[in-house]
Formats: sequence, C-alpha cells, structure tokens
Amino acid sequence: MKIAYFTDTFVPEVNGVTYAVLNFSENLAKRGHSVIIFCPEYERRSESKLNRNVVVERFRSIQTPTYKDTRIALPDFSRIYQRFIDFNPAVVHIHTPGTLGLAGMLIAKWRDVPLVGTYHTLISELPMYFSPKALIQWPKVKQELMGNGWFKNIAEGLETLRGNLGWEYKKVKKRESAFEKITWFLQNKFYNYCDLVIVPSSAIKKELVKRKMKKRVEVVSNGIDLENFWPKKNYRFLGKILYSGRVGYEKNIDKVIEAFAVVRKNGCNCELIVAGDGPAMNDMKILADKLRVTRVIRFLGMVPRRKLGRIYRAADVFVTASTMETQGLVILEAMASGLPVVGVDKYAISDMVHDGENGYVVKTGSRVKQSIARAVSMILDDAHLRERMGRNARKSVESHNAIRMAEVTEKLYTGLVQA
Repeated sequence: MKIAYFTDTFVPEVNGVTYAVLNFSENLAKRGHSVIIFCPEYERRSESKLNRNVVVERFRSIQTPTYKDTRIALPDFSRIYQRFIDFNPAVVHIHTPGTLGLAGMLIAKWRDVPLVGTYHTLISELPMYFSPKALIQWPKVKQELMGNGWFKNIAEGLETLRGNLGWEYKKVKKRESAFEKITWFLQNKFYNYCDLVIVPSSAIKKELVKRKMKKRVEVVSNGIDLENFWPKKNYRFLGKILYSGRVGYEKNIDKVIEAFAVVRKNGCNCELIVAGDGPAMNDMKILADKLRVTRVIRFLGMVPRRKLGRIYRAADVFVTASTMETQGLVILEAMASGLPVVGVDKYAISDMVHDGENGYVVKTGSRVKQSIARAVSMILDDAHLRERMGRNARKSVESHNAIRMAEVTEKLYTGLVQA
C-alpha cells in the first residue's frame, strides 16, 4: 500500500508529532508499505536514517514569531500535486491542521482518496503563543533594550513580568475563553472532513465526542520503540527528580519547580533534572533563582535522543504538571525506562498513570504544587514503592509498542481502502 503523510512538523524539530510520524512511517515501511512524507524545510537538515521505502518531500517554510524552532510551511501546490499524482497513494494521513495538513486534506478530497487525520495537539490549550503579546518579537526587542545602558533595568523588569504573565495564565482562567471556543470549532471543522479520526488516548476521544465530532474516532497510541528504552534494574535512592520534554509555558514546568522547592524545604537531599528546551526556559531559570533552588536544578537543554534512556534510568521519579497532553511521549519513555510517574488529573495523563499502581495522579487547582511535592516525597522515601511502581510502569507501557500500533493502523487503512 502507498501512504501519503502530511505534517507541519518533522525532524529536526523535536516533539511528539515528529516521533509519531517517524515511528509509524518506519514500521509501516518495514511491513512492505511505501510512505511519502510532505513536511516543512528547516535551516538544519536531518533525514535521520529512514527506511528506503520512506520518501521525504520538504517545502519552504518561515519561522514562527513565538517559537523559533517551529516553522510555518509555504507549500507549492503544483509540486505537491505532481508528486501526489506520481506517487499515487491509496490513503492520505494528515497529522496537523496547518498549511500542509490543509493541502493534504484538499488534494485527498479532490482525488477522492480516503482521508485519515490524527488529533495530536490540543491547540485550544495554547493561547499564550497566539496572543498579541506573544507575537511581538521579544528576543529582538530585549536585545535592543539591553544594549542601551539605562534601559537595562526596564528590560529585566519586562522579562520578569512576561514570565509572570505566562505562569499566571492557568491560574486566572475560570471558564472557556473565546480563543478555546474558536479553536475547538475550527479544529472540529477541519477533522470532520476526514473519513476517520485517530486519537492517541481514550480521554481525547471522550473530549471529541463531547465536542460533537461527527466522524468515526478510533484510539491508537502513538507508540514507543521499546528497544530504545529498557527498564532500570536497580531502585536504590539516587536523589534525582526528572522532567523531560518541551520547555513551554503550556507544560506548567513552573509547578514542577515550585513542587521541587517544597520537597527540598521538607528536608529531602535531591536535585531536579530538566532535559529539554523551549520558549519558557529563561523564565524557568528566573523562577528557580527566585525560589533559591538554582544550584540544585540542572537544566540540560536539548538532549540527543540516543542519550535519553540513560537519563531516565538515572532518575528516581518522573514528574509532569502538563494539563494538555493528548498522550505524552515523554511519559511513555519514562514508564518504559521503569520510572514511577507523577502527573495531574487532566486529559490523557490518567489514561496512562494509574494512581497508586505505576505512579500518582494529583488534582489540579490552587494546591497542585503541594500535592505534587507530597506524591514525589512518598516515592523518594520508599525504595519498595519505587520499585513496585517502576516495574508496573514498564508492564503497562508494553501495550504501546510502536510495532503493534503500526499493525493496528495498517488494518484501519485497509478497511478504508476496501470500503
């Protein structure tokens, strides 16, 4: 079977969508299928070592103003059409509702090819990247201010204010905003053109059904390559709490840092490891300094994927405070590495983390940092609990094997093509 993927994010950009596209295309190719990936071009080129049955077609793109690593593709429709005709796919699969996703939808409908769409991201939870404040080229403005003597204090004040505004977003939100209503409407409009909608967790399926999604929705995990993440063998106390992933405001890493400060204040001799990078990095460092925990937090920045497994296995517990996960690749990676996970009770987290079995799930709200701190402390204080939860985590993630998920997806494709 020939399959066309359309995605507005791909390597070298690092995120869950990128690795989902990589995993599915590679495993489908190993099963004898041919895959063409329509994706953006980046300043840094990286095709990894793709299977010979996987072809990548890149298109010129521009940098987004709010996050330099993310690109907006400028698709050449005549080139897309020609490559599409030459390749002649049996099914089209769109992974993002951006410009390339839209191009994939239009050409699939035009050529009457079955269309599948995966709902990877809750865009409704990302208003901080679309506000007028965020769209200002802050790094450039800041640089100009810092270079002008007496403006320095103003610039530093604005930096802190900007960070505080970003952190406070979740606190002040009481009910669904106009932004959320509009993005849910537009996303549903987009995905309702598909013949089949795939979601990576049952929690997101429930949300789409609640939001009046009209098309058939199937749950298929994004999967994980278990061969690259094997479980730790020794659960002796290492004194390391880990967060891995994108360092963005929507991930609520400030809550992880605040909870860590509470754990330290209660007498635990431990450190926090933050593996990843993103637009909120500088503000997180400012918060760490404010809470006086800078010397016991290691900000590693972007870590090569081949080194991640070792970092997971060198930790005692994985912590996330994100409230917008459709699944969370880093959670799967942590569990595959045998780590207990502490997360919040929102969307897909509770689908994977079963409270008291392979980690703890805490309630969101005003006391979330205290709840996270309490859960982390219980795991750090009890080696038997760490080991039991860690081994359960590995067992529970085995059903997310990427090879098995490719087989499930293949059957869905076949059903659409034969319909």
